[in-house]
Amino acid sequence: MPQLLLLLFLCIGSAGLTAQPAVVLERLAETFTEPTDLVSDGFNTDYLYVVEKPGFVNRYDLEGGAVSLVLDLSDQVEDNGEGGALGMAFHPAFPDSNYVYVNYTAPAPAGQGDLVSRISRFTLDNVGIVFDLSERILLSIPQPAGNHNAGDLAFGPDGYLYIPLGDGGGGNDQYDNAQDPTSLLGSLLRIDVDSTTGDQNYAVPADNPYVNSGDTLPEIWAMGLRNPWRISFDREGGGLWIADVGQGRREEVNYVAAGAGAGTNFGWNCREGLMAFGSPSSRCAGRTAEDFTDPVLDYAHDESQRVNGTSITGGFVYRGDAEDLRGYYVFGDFGRQRLFLYPADSDAGADDIIVYDDLAAEKISTFGEGVNGELYVADISGRIYLVTTEAATPTDETRSGYSQMRVFPNPASDRLTVELSAPVSGEATVSYRSVDGRVAARDVTVRFSNGRADLLVPELPAGIYMLSTFVEGKRFMARIVFQ
Repeated sequence: MPQLLLLLFLCIGSAGLTAQPAVVLERLAETFTEPTDLVSDGFNTDYLYVVEKPGFVNRYDLEGGAVSLVLDLSDQVEDNGEGGALGMAFHPAFPDSNYVYVNYTAPAPAGQGDLVSRISRFTLDNVGIVFDLSERILLSIPQPAGNHNAGDLAFGPDGYLYIPLGDGGGGNDQYDNAQDPTSLLGSLLRIDVDSTTGDQNYAVPADNPYVNSGDTLPEIWAMGLRNPWRISFDREGGGLWIADVGQGRREEVNYVAAGAGAGTNFGWNCREGLMAFGSPSSRCAGRTAEDFTDPVLDYAHDESQRVNGTSITGGFVYRGDAEDLRGYYVFGDFGRQRLFLYPADSDAGADDIIVYDDLAAEKISTFGEGVNGELYVADISGRIYLVTTEAATPTDETRSGYSQMRVFPNPASDRLTVELSAPVSGEATVSYRSVDGRVAARDVTVRFSNGRADLLVPELPAGIYMLSTFVEGKRFMARIVFQ
């Protein structure tokens, strides 16, 4: 059997966890247009929502494979540069509260910058489609340049909406926003979407750190960010993870424990990662490293370093079925083909980062978490993958959108038998995918009877493949080794 090279790792991190997981990316069937966010509604285990940069939101049925358009903002979105439809979050009480919140950029009025970031609420009807004319704009934030818009949205364990914003673009924080307490840019905002105040379609939580400050905007919960590209709350501890894109030297990950972090200053542009920044704002004068909260880890742009990249994409702490992956903060890099694991559940340091540099996702644009903790990753080319490991044994069929099936003999050489976990019958197509998600072969005339079928092994190189089929509205999957 040829060497499979499911992954090429550059280190092995222990930090109290088991041996390095053999990460596998299982590609989903559909391809999308520049996905910027992958979202669960927190209720339907079979659905994954895909936000596309040009302004579309799609509902992807993981079980049946259907794709439905939920929201079309293409007439309102300005997607030049780093603009577009960038993030989405469902109300934490969905479907009882049938609201979805979207972060997108619209054209700016003449003479008022390049873009406007809008945080808007939309209402879903009883079949999950956005009502026409239901948009309710919560915030409109002028963006002086076409980059560093950030764009994520996430509800915290406290029920409030967290909104990470970049510094407004350009280089060196040229608009001097990240340390400016009178600017929303370069900050992490925290608002109450279930209340209103005056002419605002939201309220500021009473315990926001600057509510009673005379010189800092009350929506600001933390500041000192450059371009926080994806944030997430750990579903098992409530801690907040923030990936902040660096400038020329360092990429960083910030962490604040549940219930903490209000009033944090993460340091940009006085600092970049764990280092002093070379061209700081005048607002940094007289301040030292002790005035800021350092990231829990950073990594270099220098390719001579073991851990390197150029544009971080934040992910999630994995809490799904793959036991050997649990407890790792999984994140990536857009500029270089990198997927990283960091042992979040232990007292680890940057030296414990595990690096994968030959998995199929090349320009990782976003991650998403399923209802039951499974993790998905997308690259900007439109491909979406389930993140799992070679040792994973599903215990909940709904997590990945597949049901289990048994194949034998395994390893196989010429013939094999497939037994599904349901007594379904009918003609179906069986697909064989390589470990990077590409279709290697298909058999379009397989006949199942009471959940069983006999197949001839296709002429494929020896190795590991994912065998999948769709029968009577159910999708089934299993790994198989060909000798």
